[in-house]
Amino acid sequence: MQTRQPTSNRQLASNASLTLLATFLAAAPTSRADIIYVSNWNIGTIEKFDSTTGTKLDTYNIAHPQGVALDSAGNLYAVGSGSIIKYTPAGVSSIFATDLQGPTGLVFDSAGSLYVGYARNNTIMKFTPDGVATVFASTLNTPHHFAFDNAGNLYAATYTGNTIEKFTPEGVRSVFATGLLSPMGLAFDRAGNLYAANYHGHTIQKITPEGSRSIFAAGLTDPAGIAFDGTGNLYVADEWSMPNYGSVVKFTPDGVGSLFASTYLSGPSYIAIQIVPEPSGMALLGLTLSALLTLRRSS
Repeated sequence: MQTRQPTSNRQLASNASLTLLATFLAAAPTSRADIIYVSNWNIGTIEKFDSTTGTKLDTYNIAHPQGVALDSAGNLYAVGSGSIIKYTPAGVSSIFATDLQGPTGLVFDSAGSLYVGYARNNTIMKFTPDGVATVFASTLNTPHHFAFDNAGNLYAATYTGNTIEKFTPEGVRSVFATGLLSPMGLAFDRAGNLYAANYHGHTIQKITPEGSRSIFAAGLTDPAGIAFDGTGNLYVADEWSMPNYGSVVKFTPDGVGSLFASTYLSGPSYIAIQIVPEPSGMALLGLTLSALLTLRRSS
């Protein structure tokens, strides 16, 4: 007659590890929530939204806000009435630069330098992280919005020039696209395609790295700022769309559009999105293995 042996501590540890693994995997998020900042020129605010729920998280008051951009630490930089204001993730504000001549759009390069468009004197200024300013480019036609590609080239939309200009990291300039109607917002997708808001054409243009152009979205009122979230959705600030004089429209990668926000908005013109990383499956598995080792050591 065989006698069943009592369950060993090692078996108990293995069973416990499987339970922990199931618990951790069940707790893994099924969706991500990025943070979306929208500047409201008409009412003097920057609104902060949750990308998943559309819930308004905070409001920053700033006179005539325009460009917004995020540094690698999650600090928000915003243009307002000739100054650039810096907001920490907690919302604490300080002045980064002041006495500027018609600043518009903002963008950071990979080294942490901030590029600022000047609509009045048609230049792009470069600010180091310490605030030292130099002229990066001049003789542009009302540069408003900017974007960097993965190679470090800067793209600038010229509102009155109806072009998109390309600058190498060394500042060598060339024309990337022409024939636009007051281009504004620029953003790159993961494949390296450039999306451009055609403000007076009421469309979003998609431009391949080779320069081939197609219409990604149409039927907008006055598309201005655009930005991608972490899952490839494109958000468009439709500046004067009715009934609230402005909205943000969300487009899936396939081009399906839906209203993201209109309440709290009036004259939205720029968007910045903070990509919030989600824990990976490997990180969850690592936690489980750590728990298993702890149990085995104690057995």
